[in-house]
Amino acid sequence: MQSFPFIKNYEFFAQLHYVCAKRKVKLILKNEVNIAILEGKGCRLMSSEIKPTQSLDVRGEVCPYPDVMTQKKVKSMKPGEILEVLIDYPLSAERIPESIKKMGHEVLKVDKIGSSEWRILIKIK
Repeated sequence: MQSFPFIKNYEFFAQLHYVCAKRKVKLILKNEVNIAILEGKGCRLMSSEIKPTQSLDVRGEVCPYPDVMTQKKVKSMKPGEILEVLIDYPLSAERIPESIKKMGHEVLKVDKIGSSEWRILIKIK
C-alpha cells in the first residue's frame, strides 16, 4: 500500500475508497483511517459505509435521556470503537455532537435518516 503522510491510523474493518482531489489518486484502504484528516486534505468517501462497533437506539426518548445515555455508553467503550446513535429528538441532534467533542471524541457523521430521525457516528478516542 502506498504511504500518505496525512493518514495517521490504519486499523479499521471496512474497505474505504477515497478520491483525493489534491493528490489526484484513488486510495483503496482496507484498514482504519482518520477520516477527518483525509477529508481535511480534499479527500471524500466514495463507497463502503462505516461499520459501527456498537449501536444505541434512543428514538422515542426526550431530553436529557438521549444525551445522558450517549455519554454513559461512550464512557464504557474502548478507544478506536465506533458508536452509532439513533435519535429522533431534534435538540439532541445538536447537543450530542457538541458534548462528544468536549469529551475529546470524534464525531464522524451526523446524518438525517428520516423526517425527524438522525444517525450519529462517534469514534472513541
